[in-house]
Amino acid sequence: MRPVRRVLLGLAALLLLAGLAAAGVSAQSPGPPNVVVILTDDQTYADMEVMTKTRRWIGESGTTFSRHYSAQPTCCPNRAAFLTGQFPHNTGVRSNVLPDGGHDKLDHRETLPVWLQRKGYQTAHFGKYLNGFSKKTPIPPGWSTFEAIKGRYYNYDMRQNGVWKTYGAAASDYSTDVLANRASTYLAAKIPGSAPVYAQVWPNTPHRESDGLPAIPAPRHEGLLKDKPLPRGASFDEEDVSDKPAYVRNTSRVDVPFTETDYRRRQEALLAVDGMVKRLVTTVKAKGELDNTIFVFASDNGHMLGAHRLQNKNVPYDEATHLPLLVRGPGFAVRPESAPVSTVDITRTIAEKAGATPALPQDGRSLLDPKPDRELLIDGWSRGDAPKWTALRTLTSLYVEYEGGERELYDLVADPDALESKHDDPVYEQIEAGLAARLGDVKDCAGANCP
Repeated sequence: MRPVRRVLLGLAALLLLAGLAAAGVSAQSPGPPNVVVILTDDQTYADMEVMTKTRRWIGESGTTFSRHYSAQPTCCPNRAAFLTGQFPHNTGVRSNVLPDGGHDKLDHRETLPVWLQRKGYQTAHFGKYLNGFSKKTPIPPGWSTFEAIKGRYYNYDMRQNGVWKTYGAAASDYSTDVLANRASTYLAAKIPGSAPVYAQVWPNTPHRESDGLPAIPAPRHEGLLKDKPLPRGASFDEEDVSDKPAYVRNTSRVDVPFTETDYRRRQEALLAVDGMVKRLVTTVKAKGELDNTIFVFASDNGHMLGAHRLQNKNVPYDEATHLPLLVRGPGFAVRPESAPVSTVDITRTIAEKAGATPALPQDGRSLLDPKPDRELLIDGWSRGDAPKWTALRTLTSLYVEYEGGERELYDLVADPDALESKHDDPVYEQIEAGLAARLGDVKDCAGANCP
């Protein structure tokens, strides 16, 4: 080969490598993918409206799942479901506190980070963990780096591996920003490295404060949405709840001024998470590993903001169960996906993409092979005056059974807002009988027996 030609070919190769690096593409043969999971706390599907950066940096470059539902619409049970790939009736974590739930109720010996570590992953957690995690709690198995927050927005403690650090009320102490800084620094240091990375970043946002007051936005976002109108759909402050179970019938009408403030501050607080998402994605891009990294954005459960008069979660209605889910990375096409999926599906999918072997039966299905006609089981539990419940959701129906015998049945085609339960309507008798039989078959399901 002539010297001039060799020089030109060498220059072309260098230019190609530079171009790949600028685009966030690794020039080496990709190994197992890095995985970054951002999981918010109490965020509704509708809250994605304000998260323009997340929709751009993850949604527009990956798959947006429009029918993602919580395995159970409560913080600790659904987070435990994510860590194990199992419904709460199999993990035993049914509430946020003992004896029915909380951190100590979960068997931590077999979880997603443990399986990923066995496959050679570096694993890291940043943010809220499971309810009940305290200063006396040992770091759970499976974590190479573990930085858990005890508290919410300000004046909280953070366990940075083996050392607890107290944060105050300065603007620089705002927990979402602290998590963004620490997670971004970690990714920049570890990617690319000798081992792939699994990192989960779990901010408290937009959960209310521990005293029940609304979320606290970052100072730079305070008041940005102070005039945004509170959405008032057909079910908002529902006037006639005679078709609903007793706990709904006994609920007072909505405190509209509080709910307006709650709604606006939730969305203002999410703006900091939105910025965090962009920062984490661009950090990985700058390291040349974007095309070999899976980013997952989701929420643990939603929250009722006046629908059916309610101001809580752990209820079977869409505002509590219907959650955002956006995924980008190898294998995830750029497209919307309307097939129903569950939180437990995320776990199975991450394990499969990482080549890890779960040591527990997986109740979920792969997100890469969604089924358009799939039924979804949704676990519930007792909450205050609300009895235990279990729900089956199909494309056309929502059927709920409560301990004690109360039922609900909604025709989601004719009544998507769940305004009139048809459980006592003779026209729906056969439909209800079929749904009741099916729910009876799957409410205690495990592994491949789950719908």
